[in-house]
Amino acid sequence: MPRASARKTVDENSVNGRADSSESTDRETRDAALFIDWENLKWSLRDIGRVPNISSILDAARERGRVVAARAYADWQQGGHHLDPPNLYRAGISPVYIPSRVGGDSKLLKNSADVKLAVDTIDYAHQSPHVPIFLIVSGDADLVHLATYLRMQGKYVVAIGVSGASSTLLTESVDEFLLYDVDLDPEPNKQTSAPRKGVQEQRDLQRMFSNLVTAVKRESRGGQGALFSVIAHDLRHRYDFSPRRLGFSGFKQFMQEAQNQGVIKIVTEGMQDWAYLPEDWEAIERQEEASQAQPEEDATTSVRLTDLDPDDLRNFLRSIATLESKSKYLRMPYIVANLRSSSTLPSLSRAQLKSLLRDALAEGVFKAGSREVKSHATGAPMELDTLEFDRSHPLVQSAVSEPLTASA
Repeated sequence: MPRASARKTVDENSVNGRADSSESTDRETRDAALFIDWENLKWSLRDIGRVPNISSILDAARERGRVVAARAYADWQQGGHHLDPPNLYRAGISPVYIPSRVGGDSKLLKNSADVKLAVDTIDYAHQSPHVPIFLIVSGDADLVHLATYLRMQGKYVVAIGVSGASSTLLTESVDEFLLYDVDLDPEPNKQTSAPRKGVQEQRDLQRMFSNLVTAVKRESRGGQGALFSVIAHDLRHRYDFSPRRLGFSGFKQFMQEAQNQGVIKIVTEGMQDWAYLPEDWEAIERQEEASQAQPEEDATTSVRLTDLDPDDLRNFLRSIATLESKSKYLRMPYIVANLRSSSTLPSLSRAQLKSLLRDALAEGVFKAGSREVKSHATGAPMELDTLEFDRSHPLVQSAVSEPLTASA
């Protein structure tokens, strides 16, 4: 399949009106529909060592219109996708189940998600003629005919693919093509600071950072963090915020720069981005460290080691090994706080991470222990439940057989 590695851009006066002074009005009065080939996106990102981020996808869609429909297509029972539907649903994206295997011999159905996505998109376009913008998250050449058909119907079509895994035919068949790993969610260490010139631009940026702090305080509900989508809505409506006026390609890049300057702390959980004030996150880490609570599991939070695909399992175990090398002892709250802070297993919630650690303890990856320490409050001795990483366990040996890195 031909591959594309460059972004296709459009004129500044195109349908999204990004460079026009009426940007906010245009965005709010135009409707957009979002259709995601989840398997294509997830596996394309996996090839470059990344995982999908729902916040980044929704941000790109909301930059172009009011999202009135959002669907993701996959066989949720196959390929490690079974943990994803709850996260998608919580973000307002409807997971659509498409079986990839049928019959007693489990025969593989090729392109079943593509076909269902295309049929649903065409059907939606007919049922909703008032929706002018369609975003297709896939780099597959099989969707060229869909893009061409939508444009023939007068729709503005945006495709979102991944570097090295997107068809050149598709990039040339849409009005706008975005690379997920370049335009939506670039890796922080590969980002460059937004171009800013002069004192006034610096003042504008710092003023918006001040507004950001106010928004996080207002929306975080007792310091428990606020979703990027909620913050973006607040900034746009209260302060007429536009990341492009400040020199950023998108909201995620603006928030990353805010973190670089120590304004906020970004935590990815459940494949969505949350913003915390630094002092609030430090308080949460302290609270986690002191916590002895063991919440009950339910069907939505129960996660086991066998639920992780091999890459996620290896990253999880290597992260624990790295933590152990830096700490005198390990406790579940400490591990959870660090996994959240480093966005290890970003598809899992805090409760799901705790469930996973309890399963790891039950499976012998950890050994239960205790440690006597002095209470910070009273100075009296107290016993803390601790976890000891069992490096003789086969799963652990396999995961840490290669040299550990800082990003493990």
